[in-house]
Amino acid sequence: MENIFIDYVLQYGVRILSIVLAGIFLKSVLGKVKDIYGFSVVLSDYKVLPKFLIPLATIIVPAAELAVAVGFLL
Repeated sequence: MENIFIDYVLQYGVRILSIVLAGIFLKSVLGKVKDIYGFSVVLSDYKVLPKFLIPLATIIVPAAELAVAVGFLL
């Protein structure tokens, strides 16, 4: 009986955690999409990527975060 209770708690805990993480990723995506220019400036300020990859990363990073958020929801 105790095992069944723990299983239910773990199942619902994982579901709630997945929804919370999906919300965090969706909020992050919305922030990047609302100010796409600001995001590209931030990416260029990090100086991790070459200048020619900044526009591509500006599109790929929010798309990847959106994919992760959808994955958490599924």
